[in-house]
Amino acid sequence: MSIYDKLGAKTAGIKARAVEKPAERPIKTAPSAHWDATERMHQAEQKVTELQTELGKVMKGAQAKLKLSDLIEVEGRRRKLTSEEFNELKSNLEKHPLVTPITVRSAGDGKFEIISGHNRVAVYRELGKADILAVVQDFDDSASELSALFANLLHPTLPDVQKFAAFKRLQEITGKNQKELAEASGITAMSITRLMSYDKLPSEALALINDNPDKIGGTAALQLATIAKDQSKVNIVVYAITEVIAGHMTQAEAVVYVKNGGNSVAQKPKVQRRDIQSGKKKYCTMIPSQQSLRIDFKTVEERIEMEQTIEIVLKKRADDLK
Repeated sequence: MSIYDKLGAKTAGIKARAVEKPAERPIKTAPSAHWDATERMHQAEQKVTELQTELGKVMKGAQAKLKLSDLIEVEGRRRKLTSEEFNELKSNLEKHPLVTPITVRSAGDGKFEIISGHNRVAVYRELGKADILAVVQDFDDSASELSALFANLLHPTLPDVQKFAAFKRLQEITGKNQKELAEASGITAMSITRLMSYDKLPSEALALINDNPDKIGGTAALQLATIAKDQSKVNIVVYAITEVIAGHMTQAEAVVYVKNGGNSVAQKPKVQRRDIQSGKKKYCTMIPSQQSLRIDFKTVEERIEMEQTIEIVLKKRADDLK
């Protein structure tokens, strides 16, 4: 039912009132005429306010404080955060009130299914809170999945494999084909094809990617899935993905490696990872790969601090090479 239908239903049962015209209309003095006009204006303003309130409820849903024990999490819908991202969110919510309510829908028996806000709920549980502010929406299965998908897509860091999982659930619920999914989501058909290619990877490869969602993007997945159609290449595809996850290959190198039929593990040169120690603790890890050098720090703060220092060194080196 559209918003207009819902608002129209509110007045569907109201009938026009019959008004008898008096035989003689009394002449109104200026003060009484002014009072009538003011009253009519007041009534009109009240009606507008009522309609705006009703429209707001239809558009936004009703806000309520819900018990955490009454919330149900749908498997696969939660956006996975790194431990660092989760701790940053926890630190923020520990010090500040919740600005954006979670979104839920009724699941019956006093329970509510989480549509978006799974990580906020997880943080609140760790903080020992009893309830959380929520917007309760009247969504069906399709609208719930679409809303959860859009909420996650707002985060640019969401890995492609998790976008794929959301679109696959939406496809299973709605029965839409890839073209229809593209139209419903506003994403290009090619992007949907690229994301759905994860489903064509060997099951072992997809399990590896799900455990390491930021390692294999949709472009590499599409290329590897195409090659994996040849059953003789399945094991090579799985091995290449394992090497990417371990940091021994880039995604582009993995695709070339698989296209070339692969090499034995013995022939494959291993990347020499080097740990830099600070006393007995590891300070950072250096990972060279052809023209690239990756440095993994223990904290974001240290990475930001050293980024400035490294930039100065590189600029000096560039000046020396002139």
